Amino acid sequence: GEPDLLETDYRWEPEGKGADEGLDIPLLETGTTDVSWPIVNLILALLGLIAVALVTAAEINRRRRENDDNSDDNDVEVAVDDAAEAPADGDNEKTNHAARNRGLAVCALLAVGGIVFFFLTETIAGRVALVDHWTWVHVLLAAGLAALLVPFIKHPVTEKADDADAEDTNDNAAELESEALIQG
Repeated sequence: GEPDLLETDYRWEPEGKGADEGLDIPLLETGTTDVSWPIVNLILALLGLIAVALVTAAEINRRRRENDDNSDDNDVEVAVDDAAEAPADGDNEKTNHAARNRGLAVCALLAVGGIVFFFLTETIAGRVALVDHWTWVHVLLAAGLAALLVPFIKHPVTEKADDADAEDTNDNAAELESEALIQG
């Protein structure tokens, strides 16, 4: 009858020039089952990419709010005698934005590099394993990425918190004055 697919030898046999040399190039290795790829490496690589995407989106949103606040401030702004300080603040803000842009670019390169490294070092055709000998590299990439993302994740101080701190400071000053009057 017909040959069974499991018994078929998947070998490429060249035609034409050199066919008689007997090149034997395997296309599919049916006997190897020890090929595996680790799920931890994939999770770390994908988490890095997702974290960079979320932080980038949050940074874009923060800058939009900042620009909206600046445009509102410019509409109501009164002329200030210290006009010489305004360009310095603008330069500092531009430098800060440039540094944050560089930081995000480095984070994006690390995240994309983690994905590329995963596909270069793993054979996804096999079974799934937990870890392999490349997991430590993925852990280092994820830790480095997390360390670089920390400045982007810290929460800004709200105005209400500033007002509460100012009230606490005024209360403390009043208490100190009253204690000084009692003792003095």
